[in-house]
Amino acid sequence: MGTILKEKYGQYFAELLKISKAASKIDESKVYEEANLESRKYLYSLMTENLQKGSGLNNVENFKSFYESVTKDGKRGLILMEHYTNLDLPLIIYLLENQGEEWAKNFASRIVAVAGMKLNESNPAVRA
Repeated sequence: MGTILKEKYGQYFAELLKISKAASKIDESKVYEEANLESRKYLYSLMTENLQKGSGLNNVENFKSFYESVTKDGKRGLILMEHYTNLDLPLIIYLLENQGEEWAKNFASRIVAVAGMKLNESNPAVRA
């Protein structure tokens, strides 16, 4: 039988819940929450342990072109992505930060996540 994630990473999940700063109820005064950078050390440990060697972003030139359109050309950018887990966005940020170029790190620091209100209020792990 495979590894049960809760058993293997339960300590990370528990720590993420402890350090969560996001409001459990969203109203007009709590729409925007700053990124909780402290959570990244736990998520990045998970990713480092599980990503295969050579994992990375494909077509990185498209990321760079988008980044330059926003930072150099003054355009506005919105990333709409279909995702499958709550780790998809943290993984993209992780891969950008570790891509090896300064523009990619800066791009990663500019990403603002938008979580659905219902999911954010009902799941403390999403808030973390």
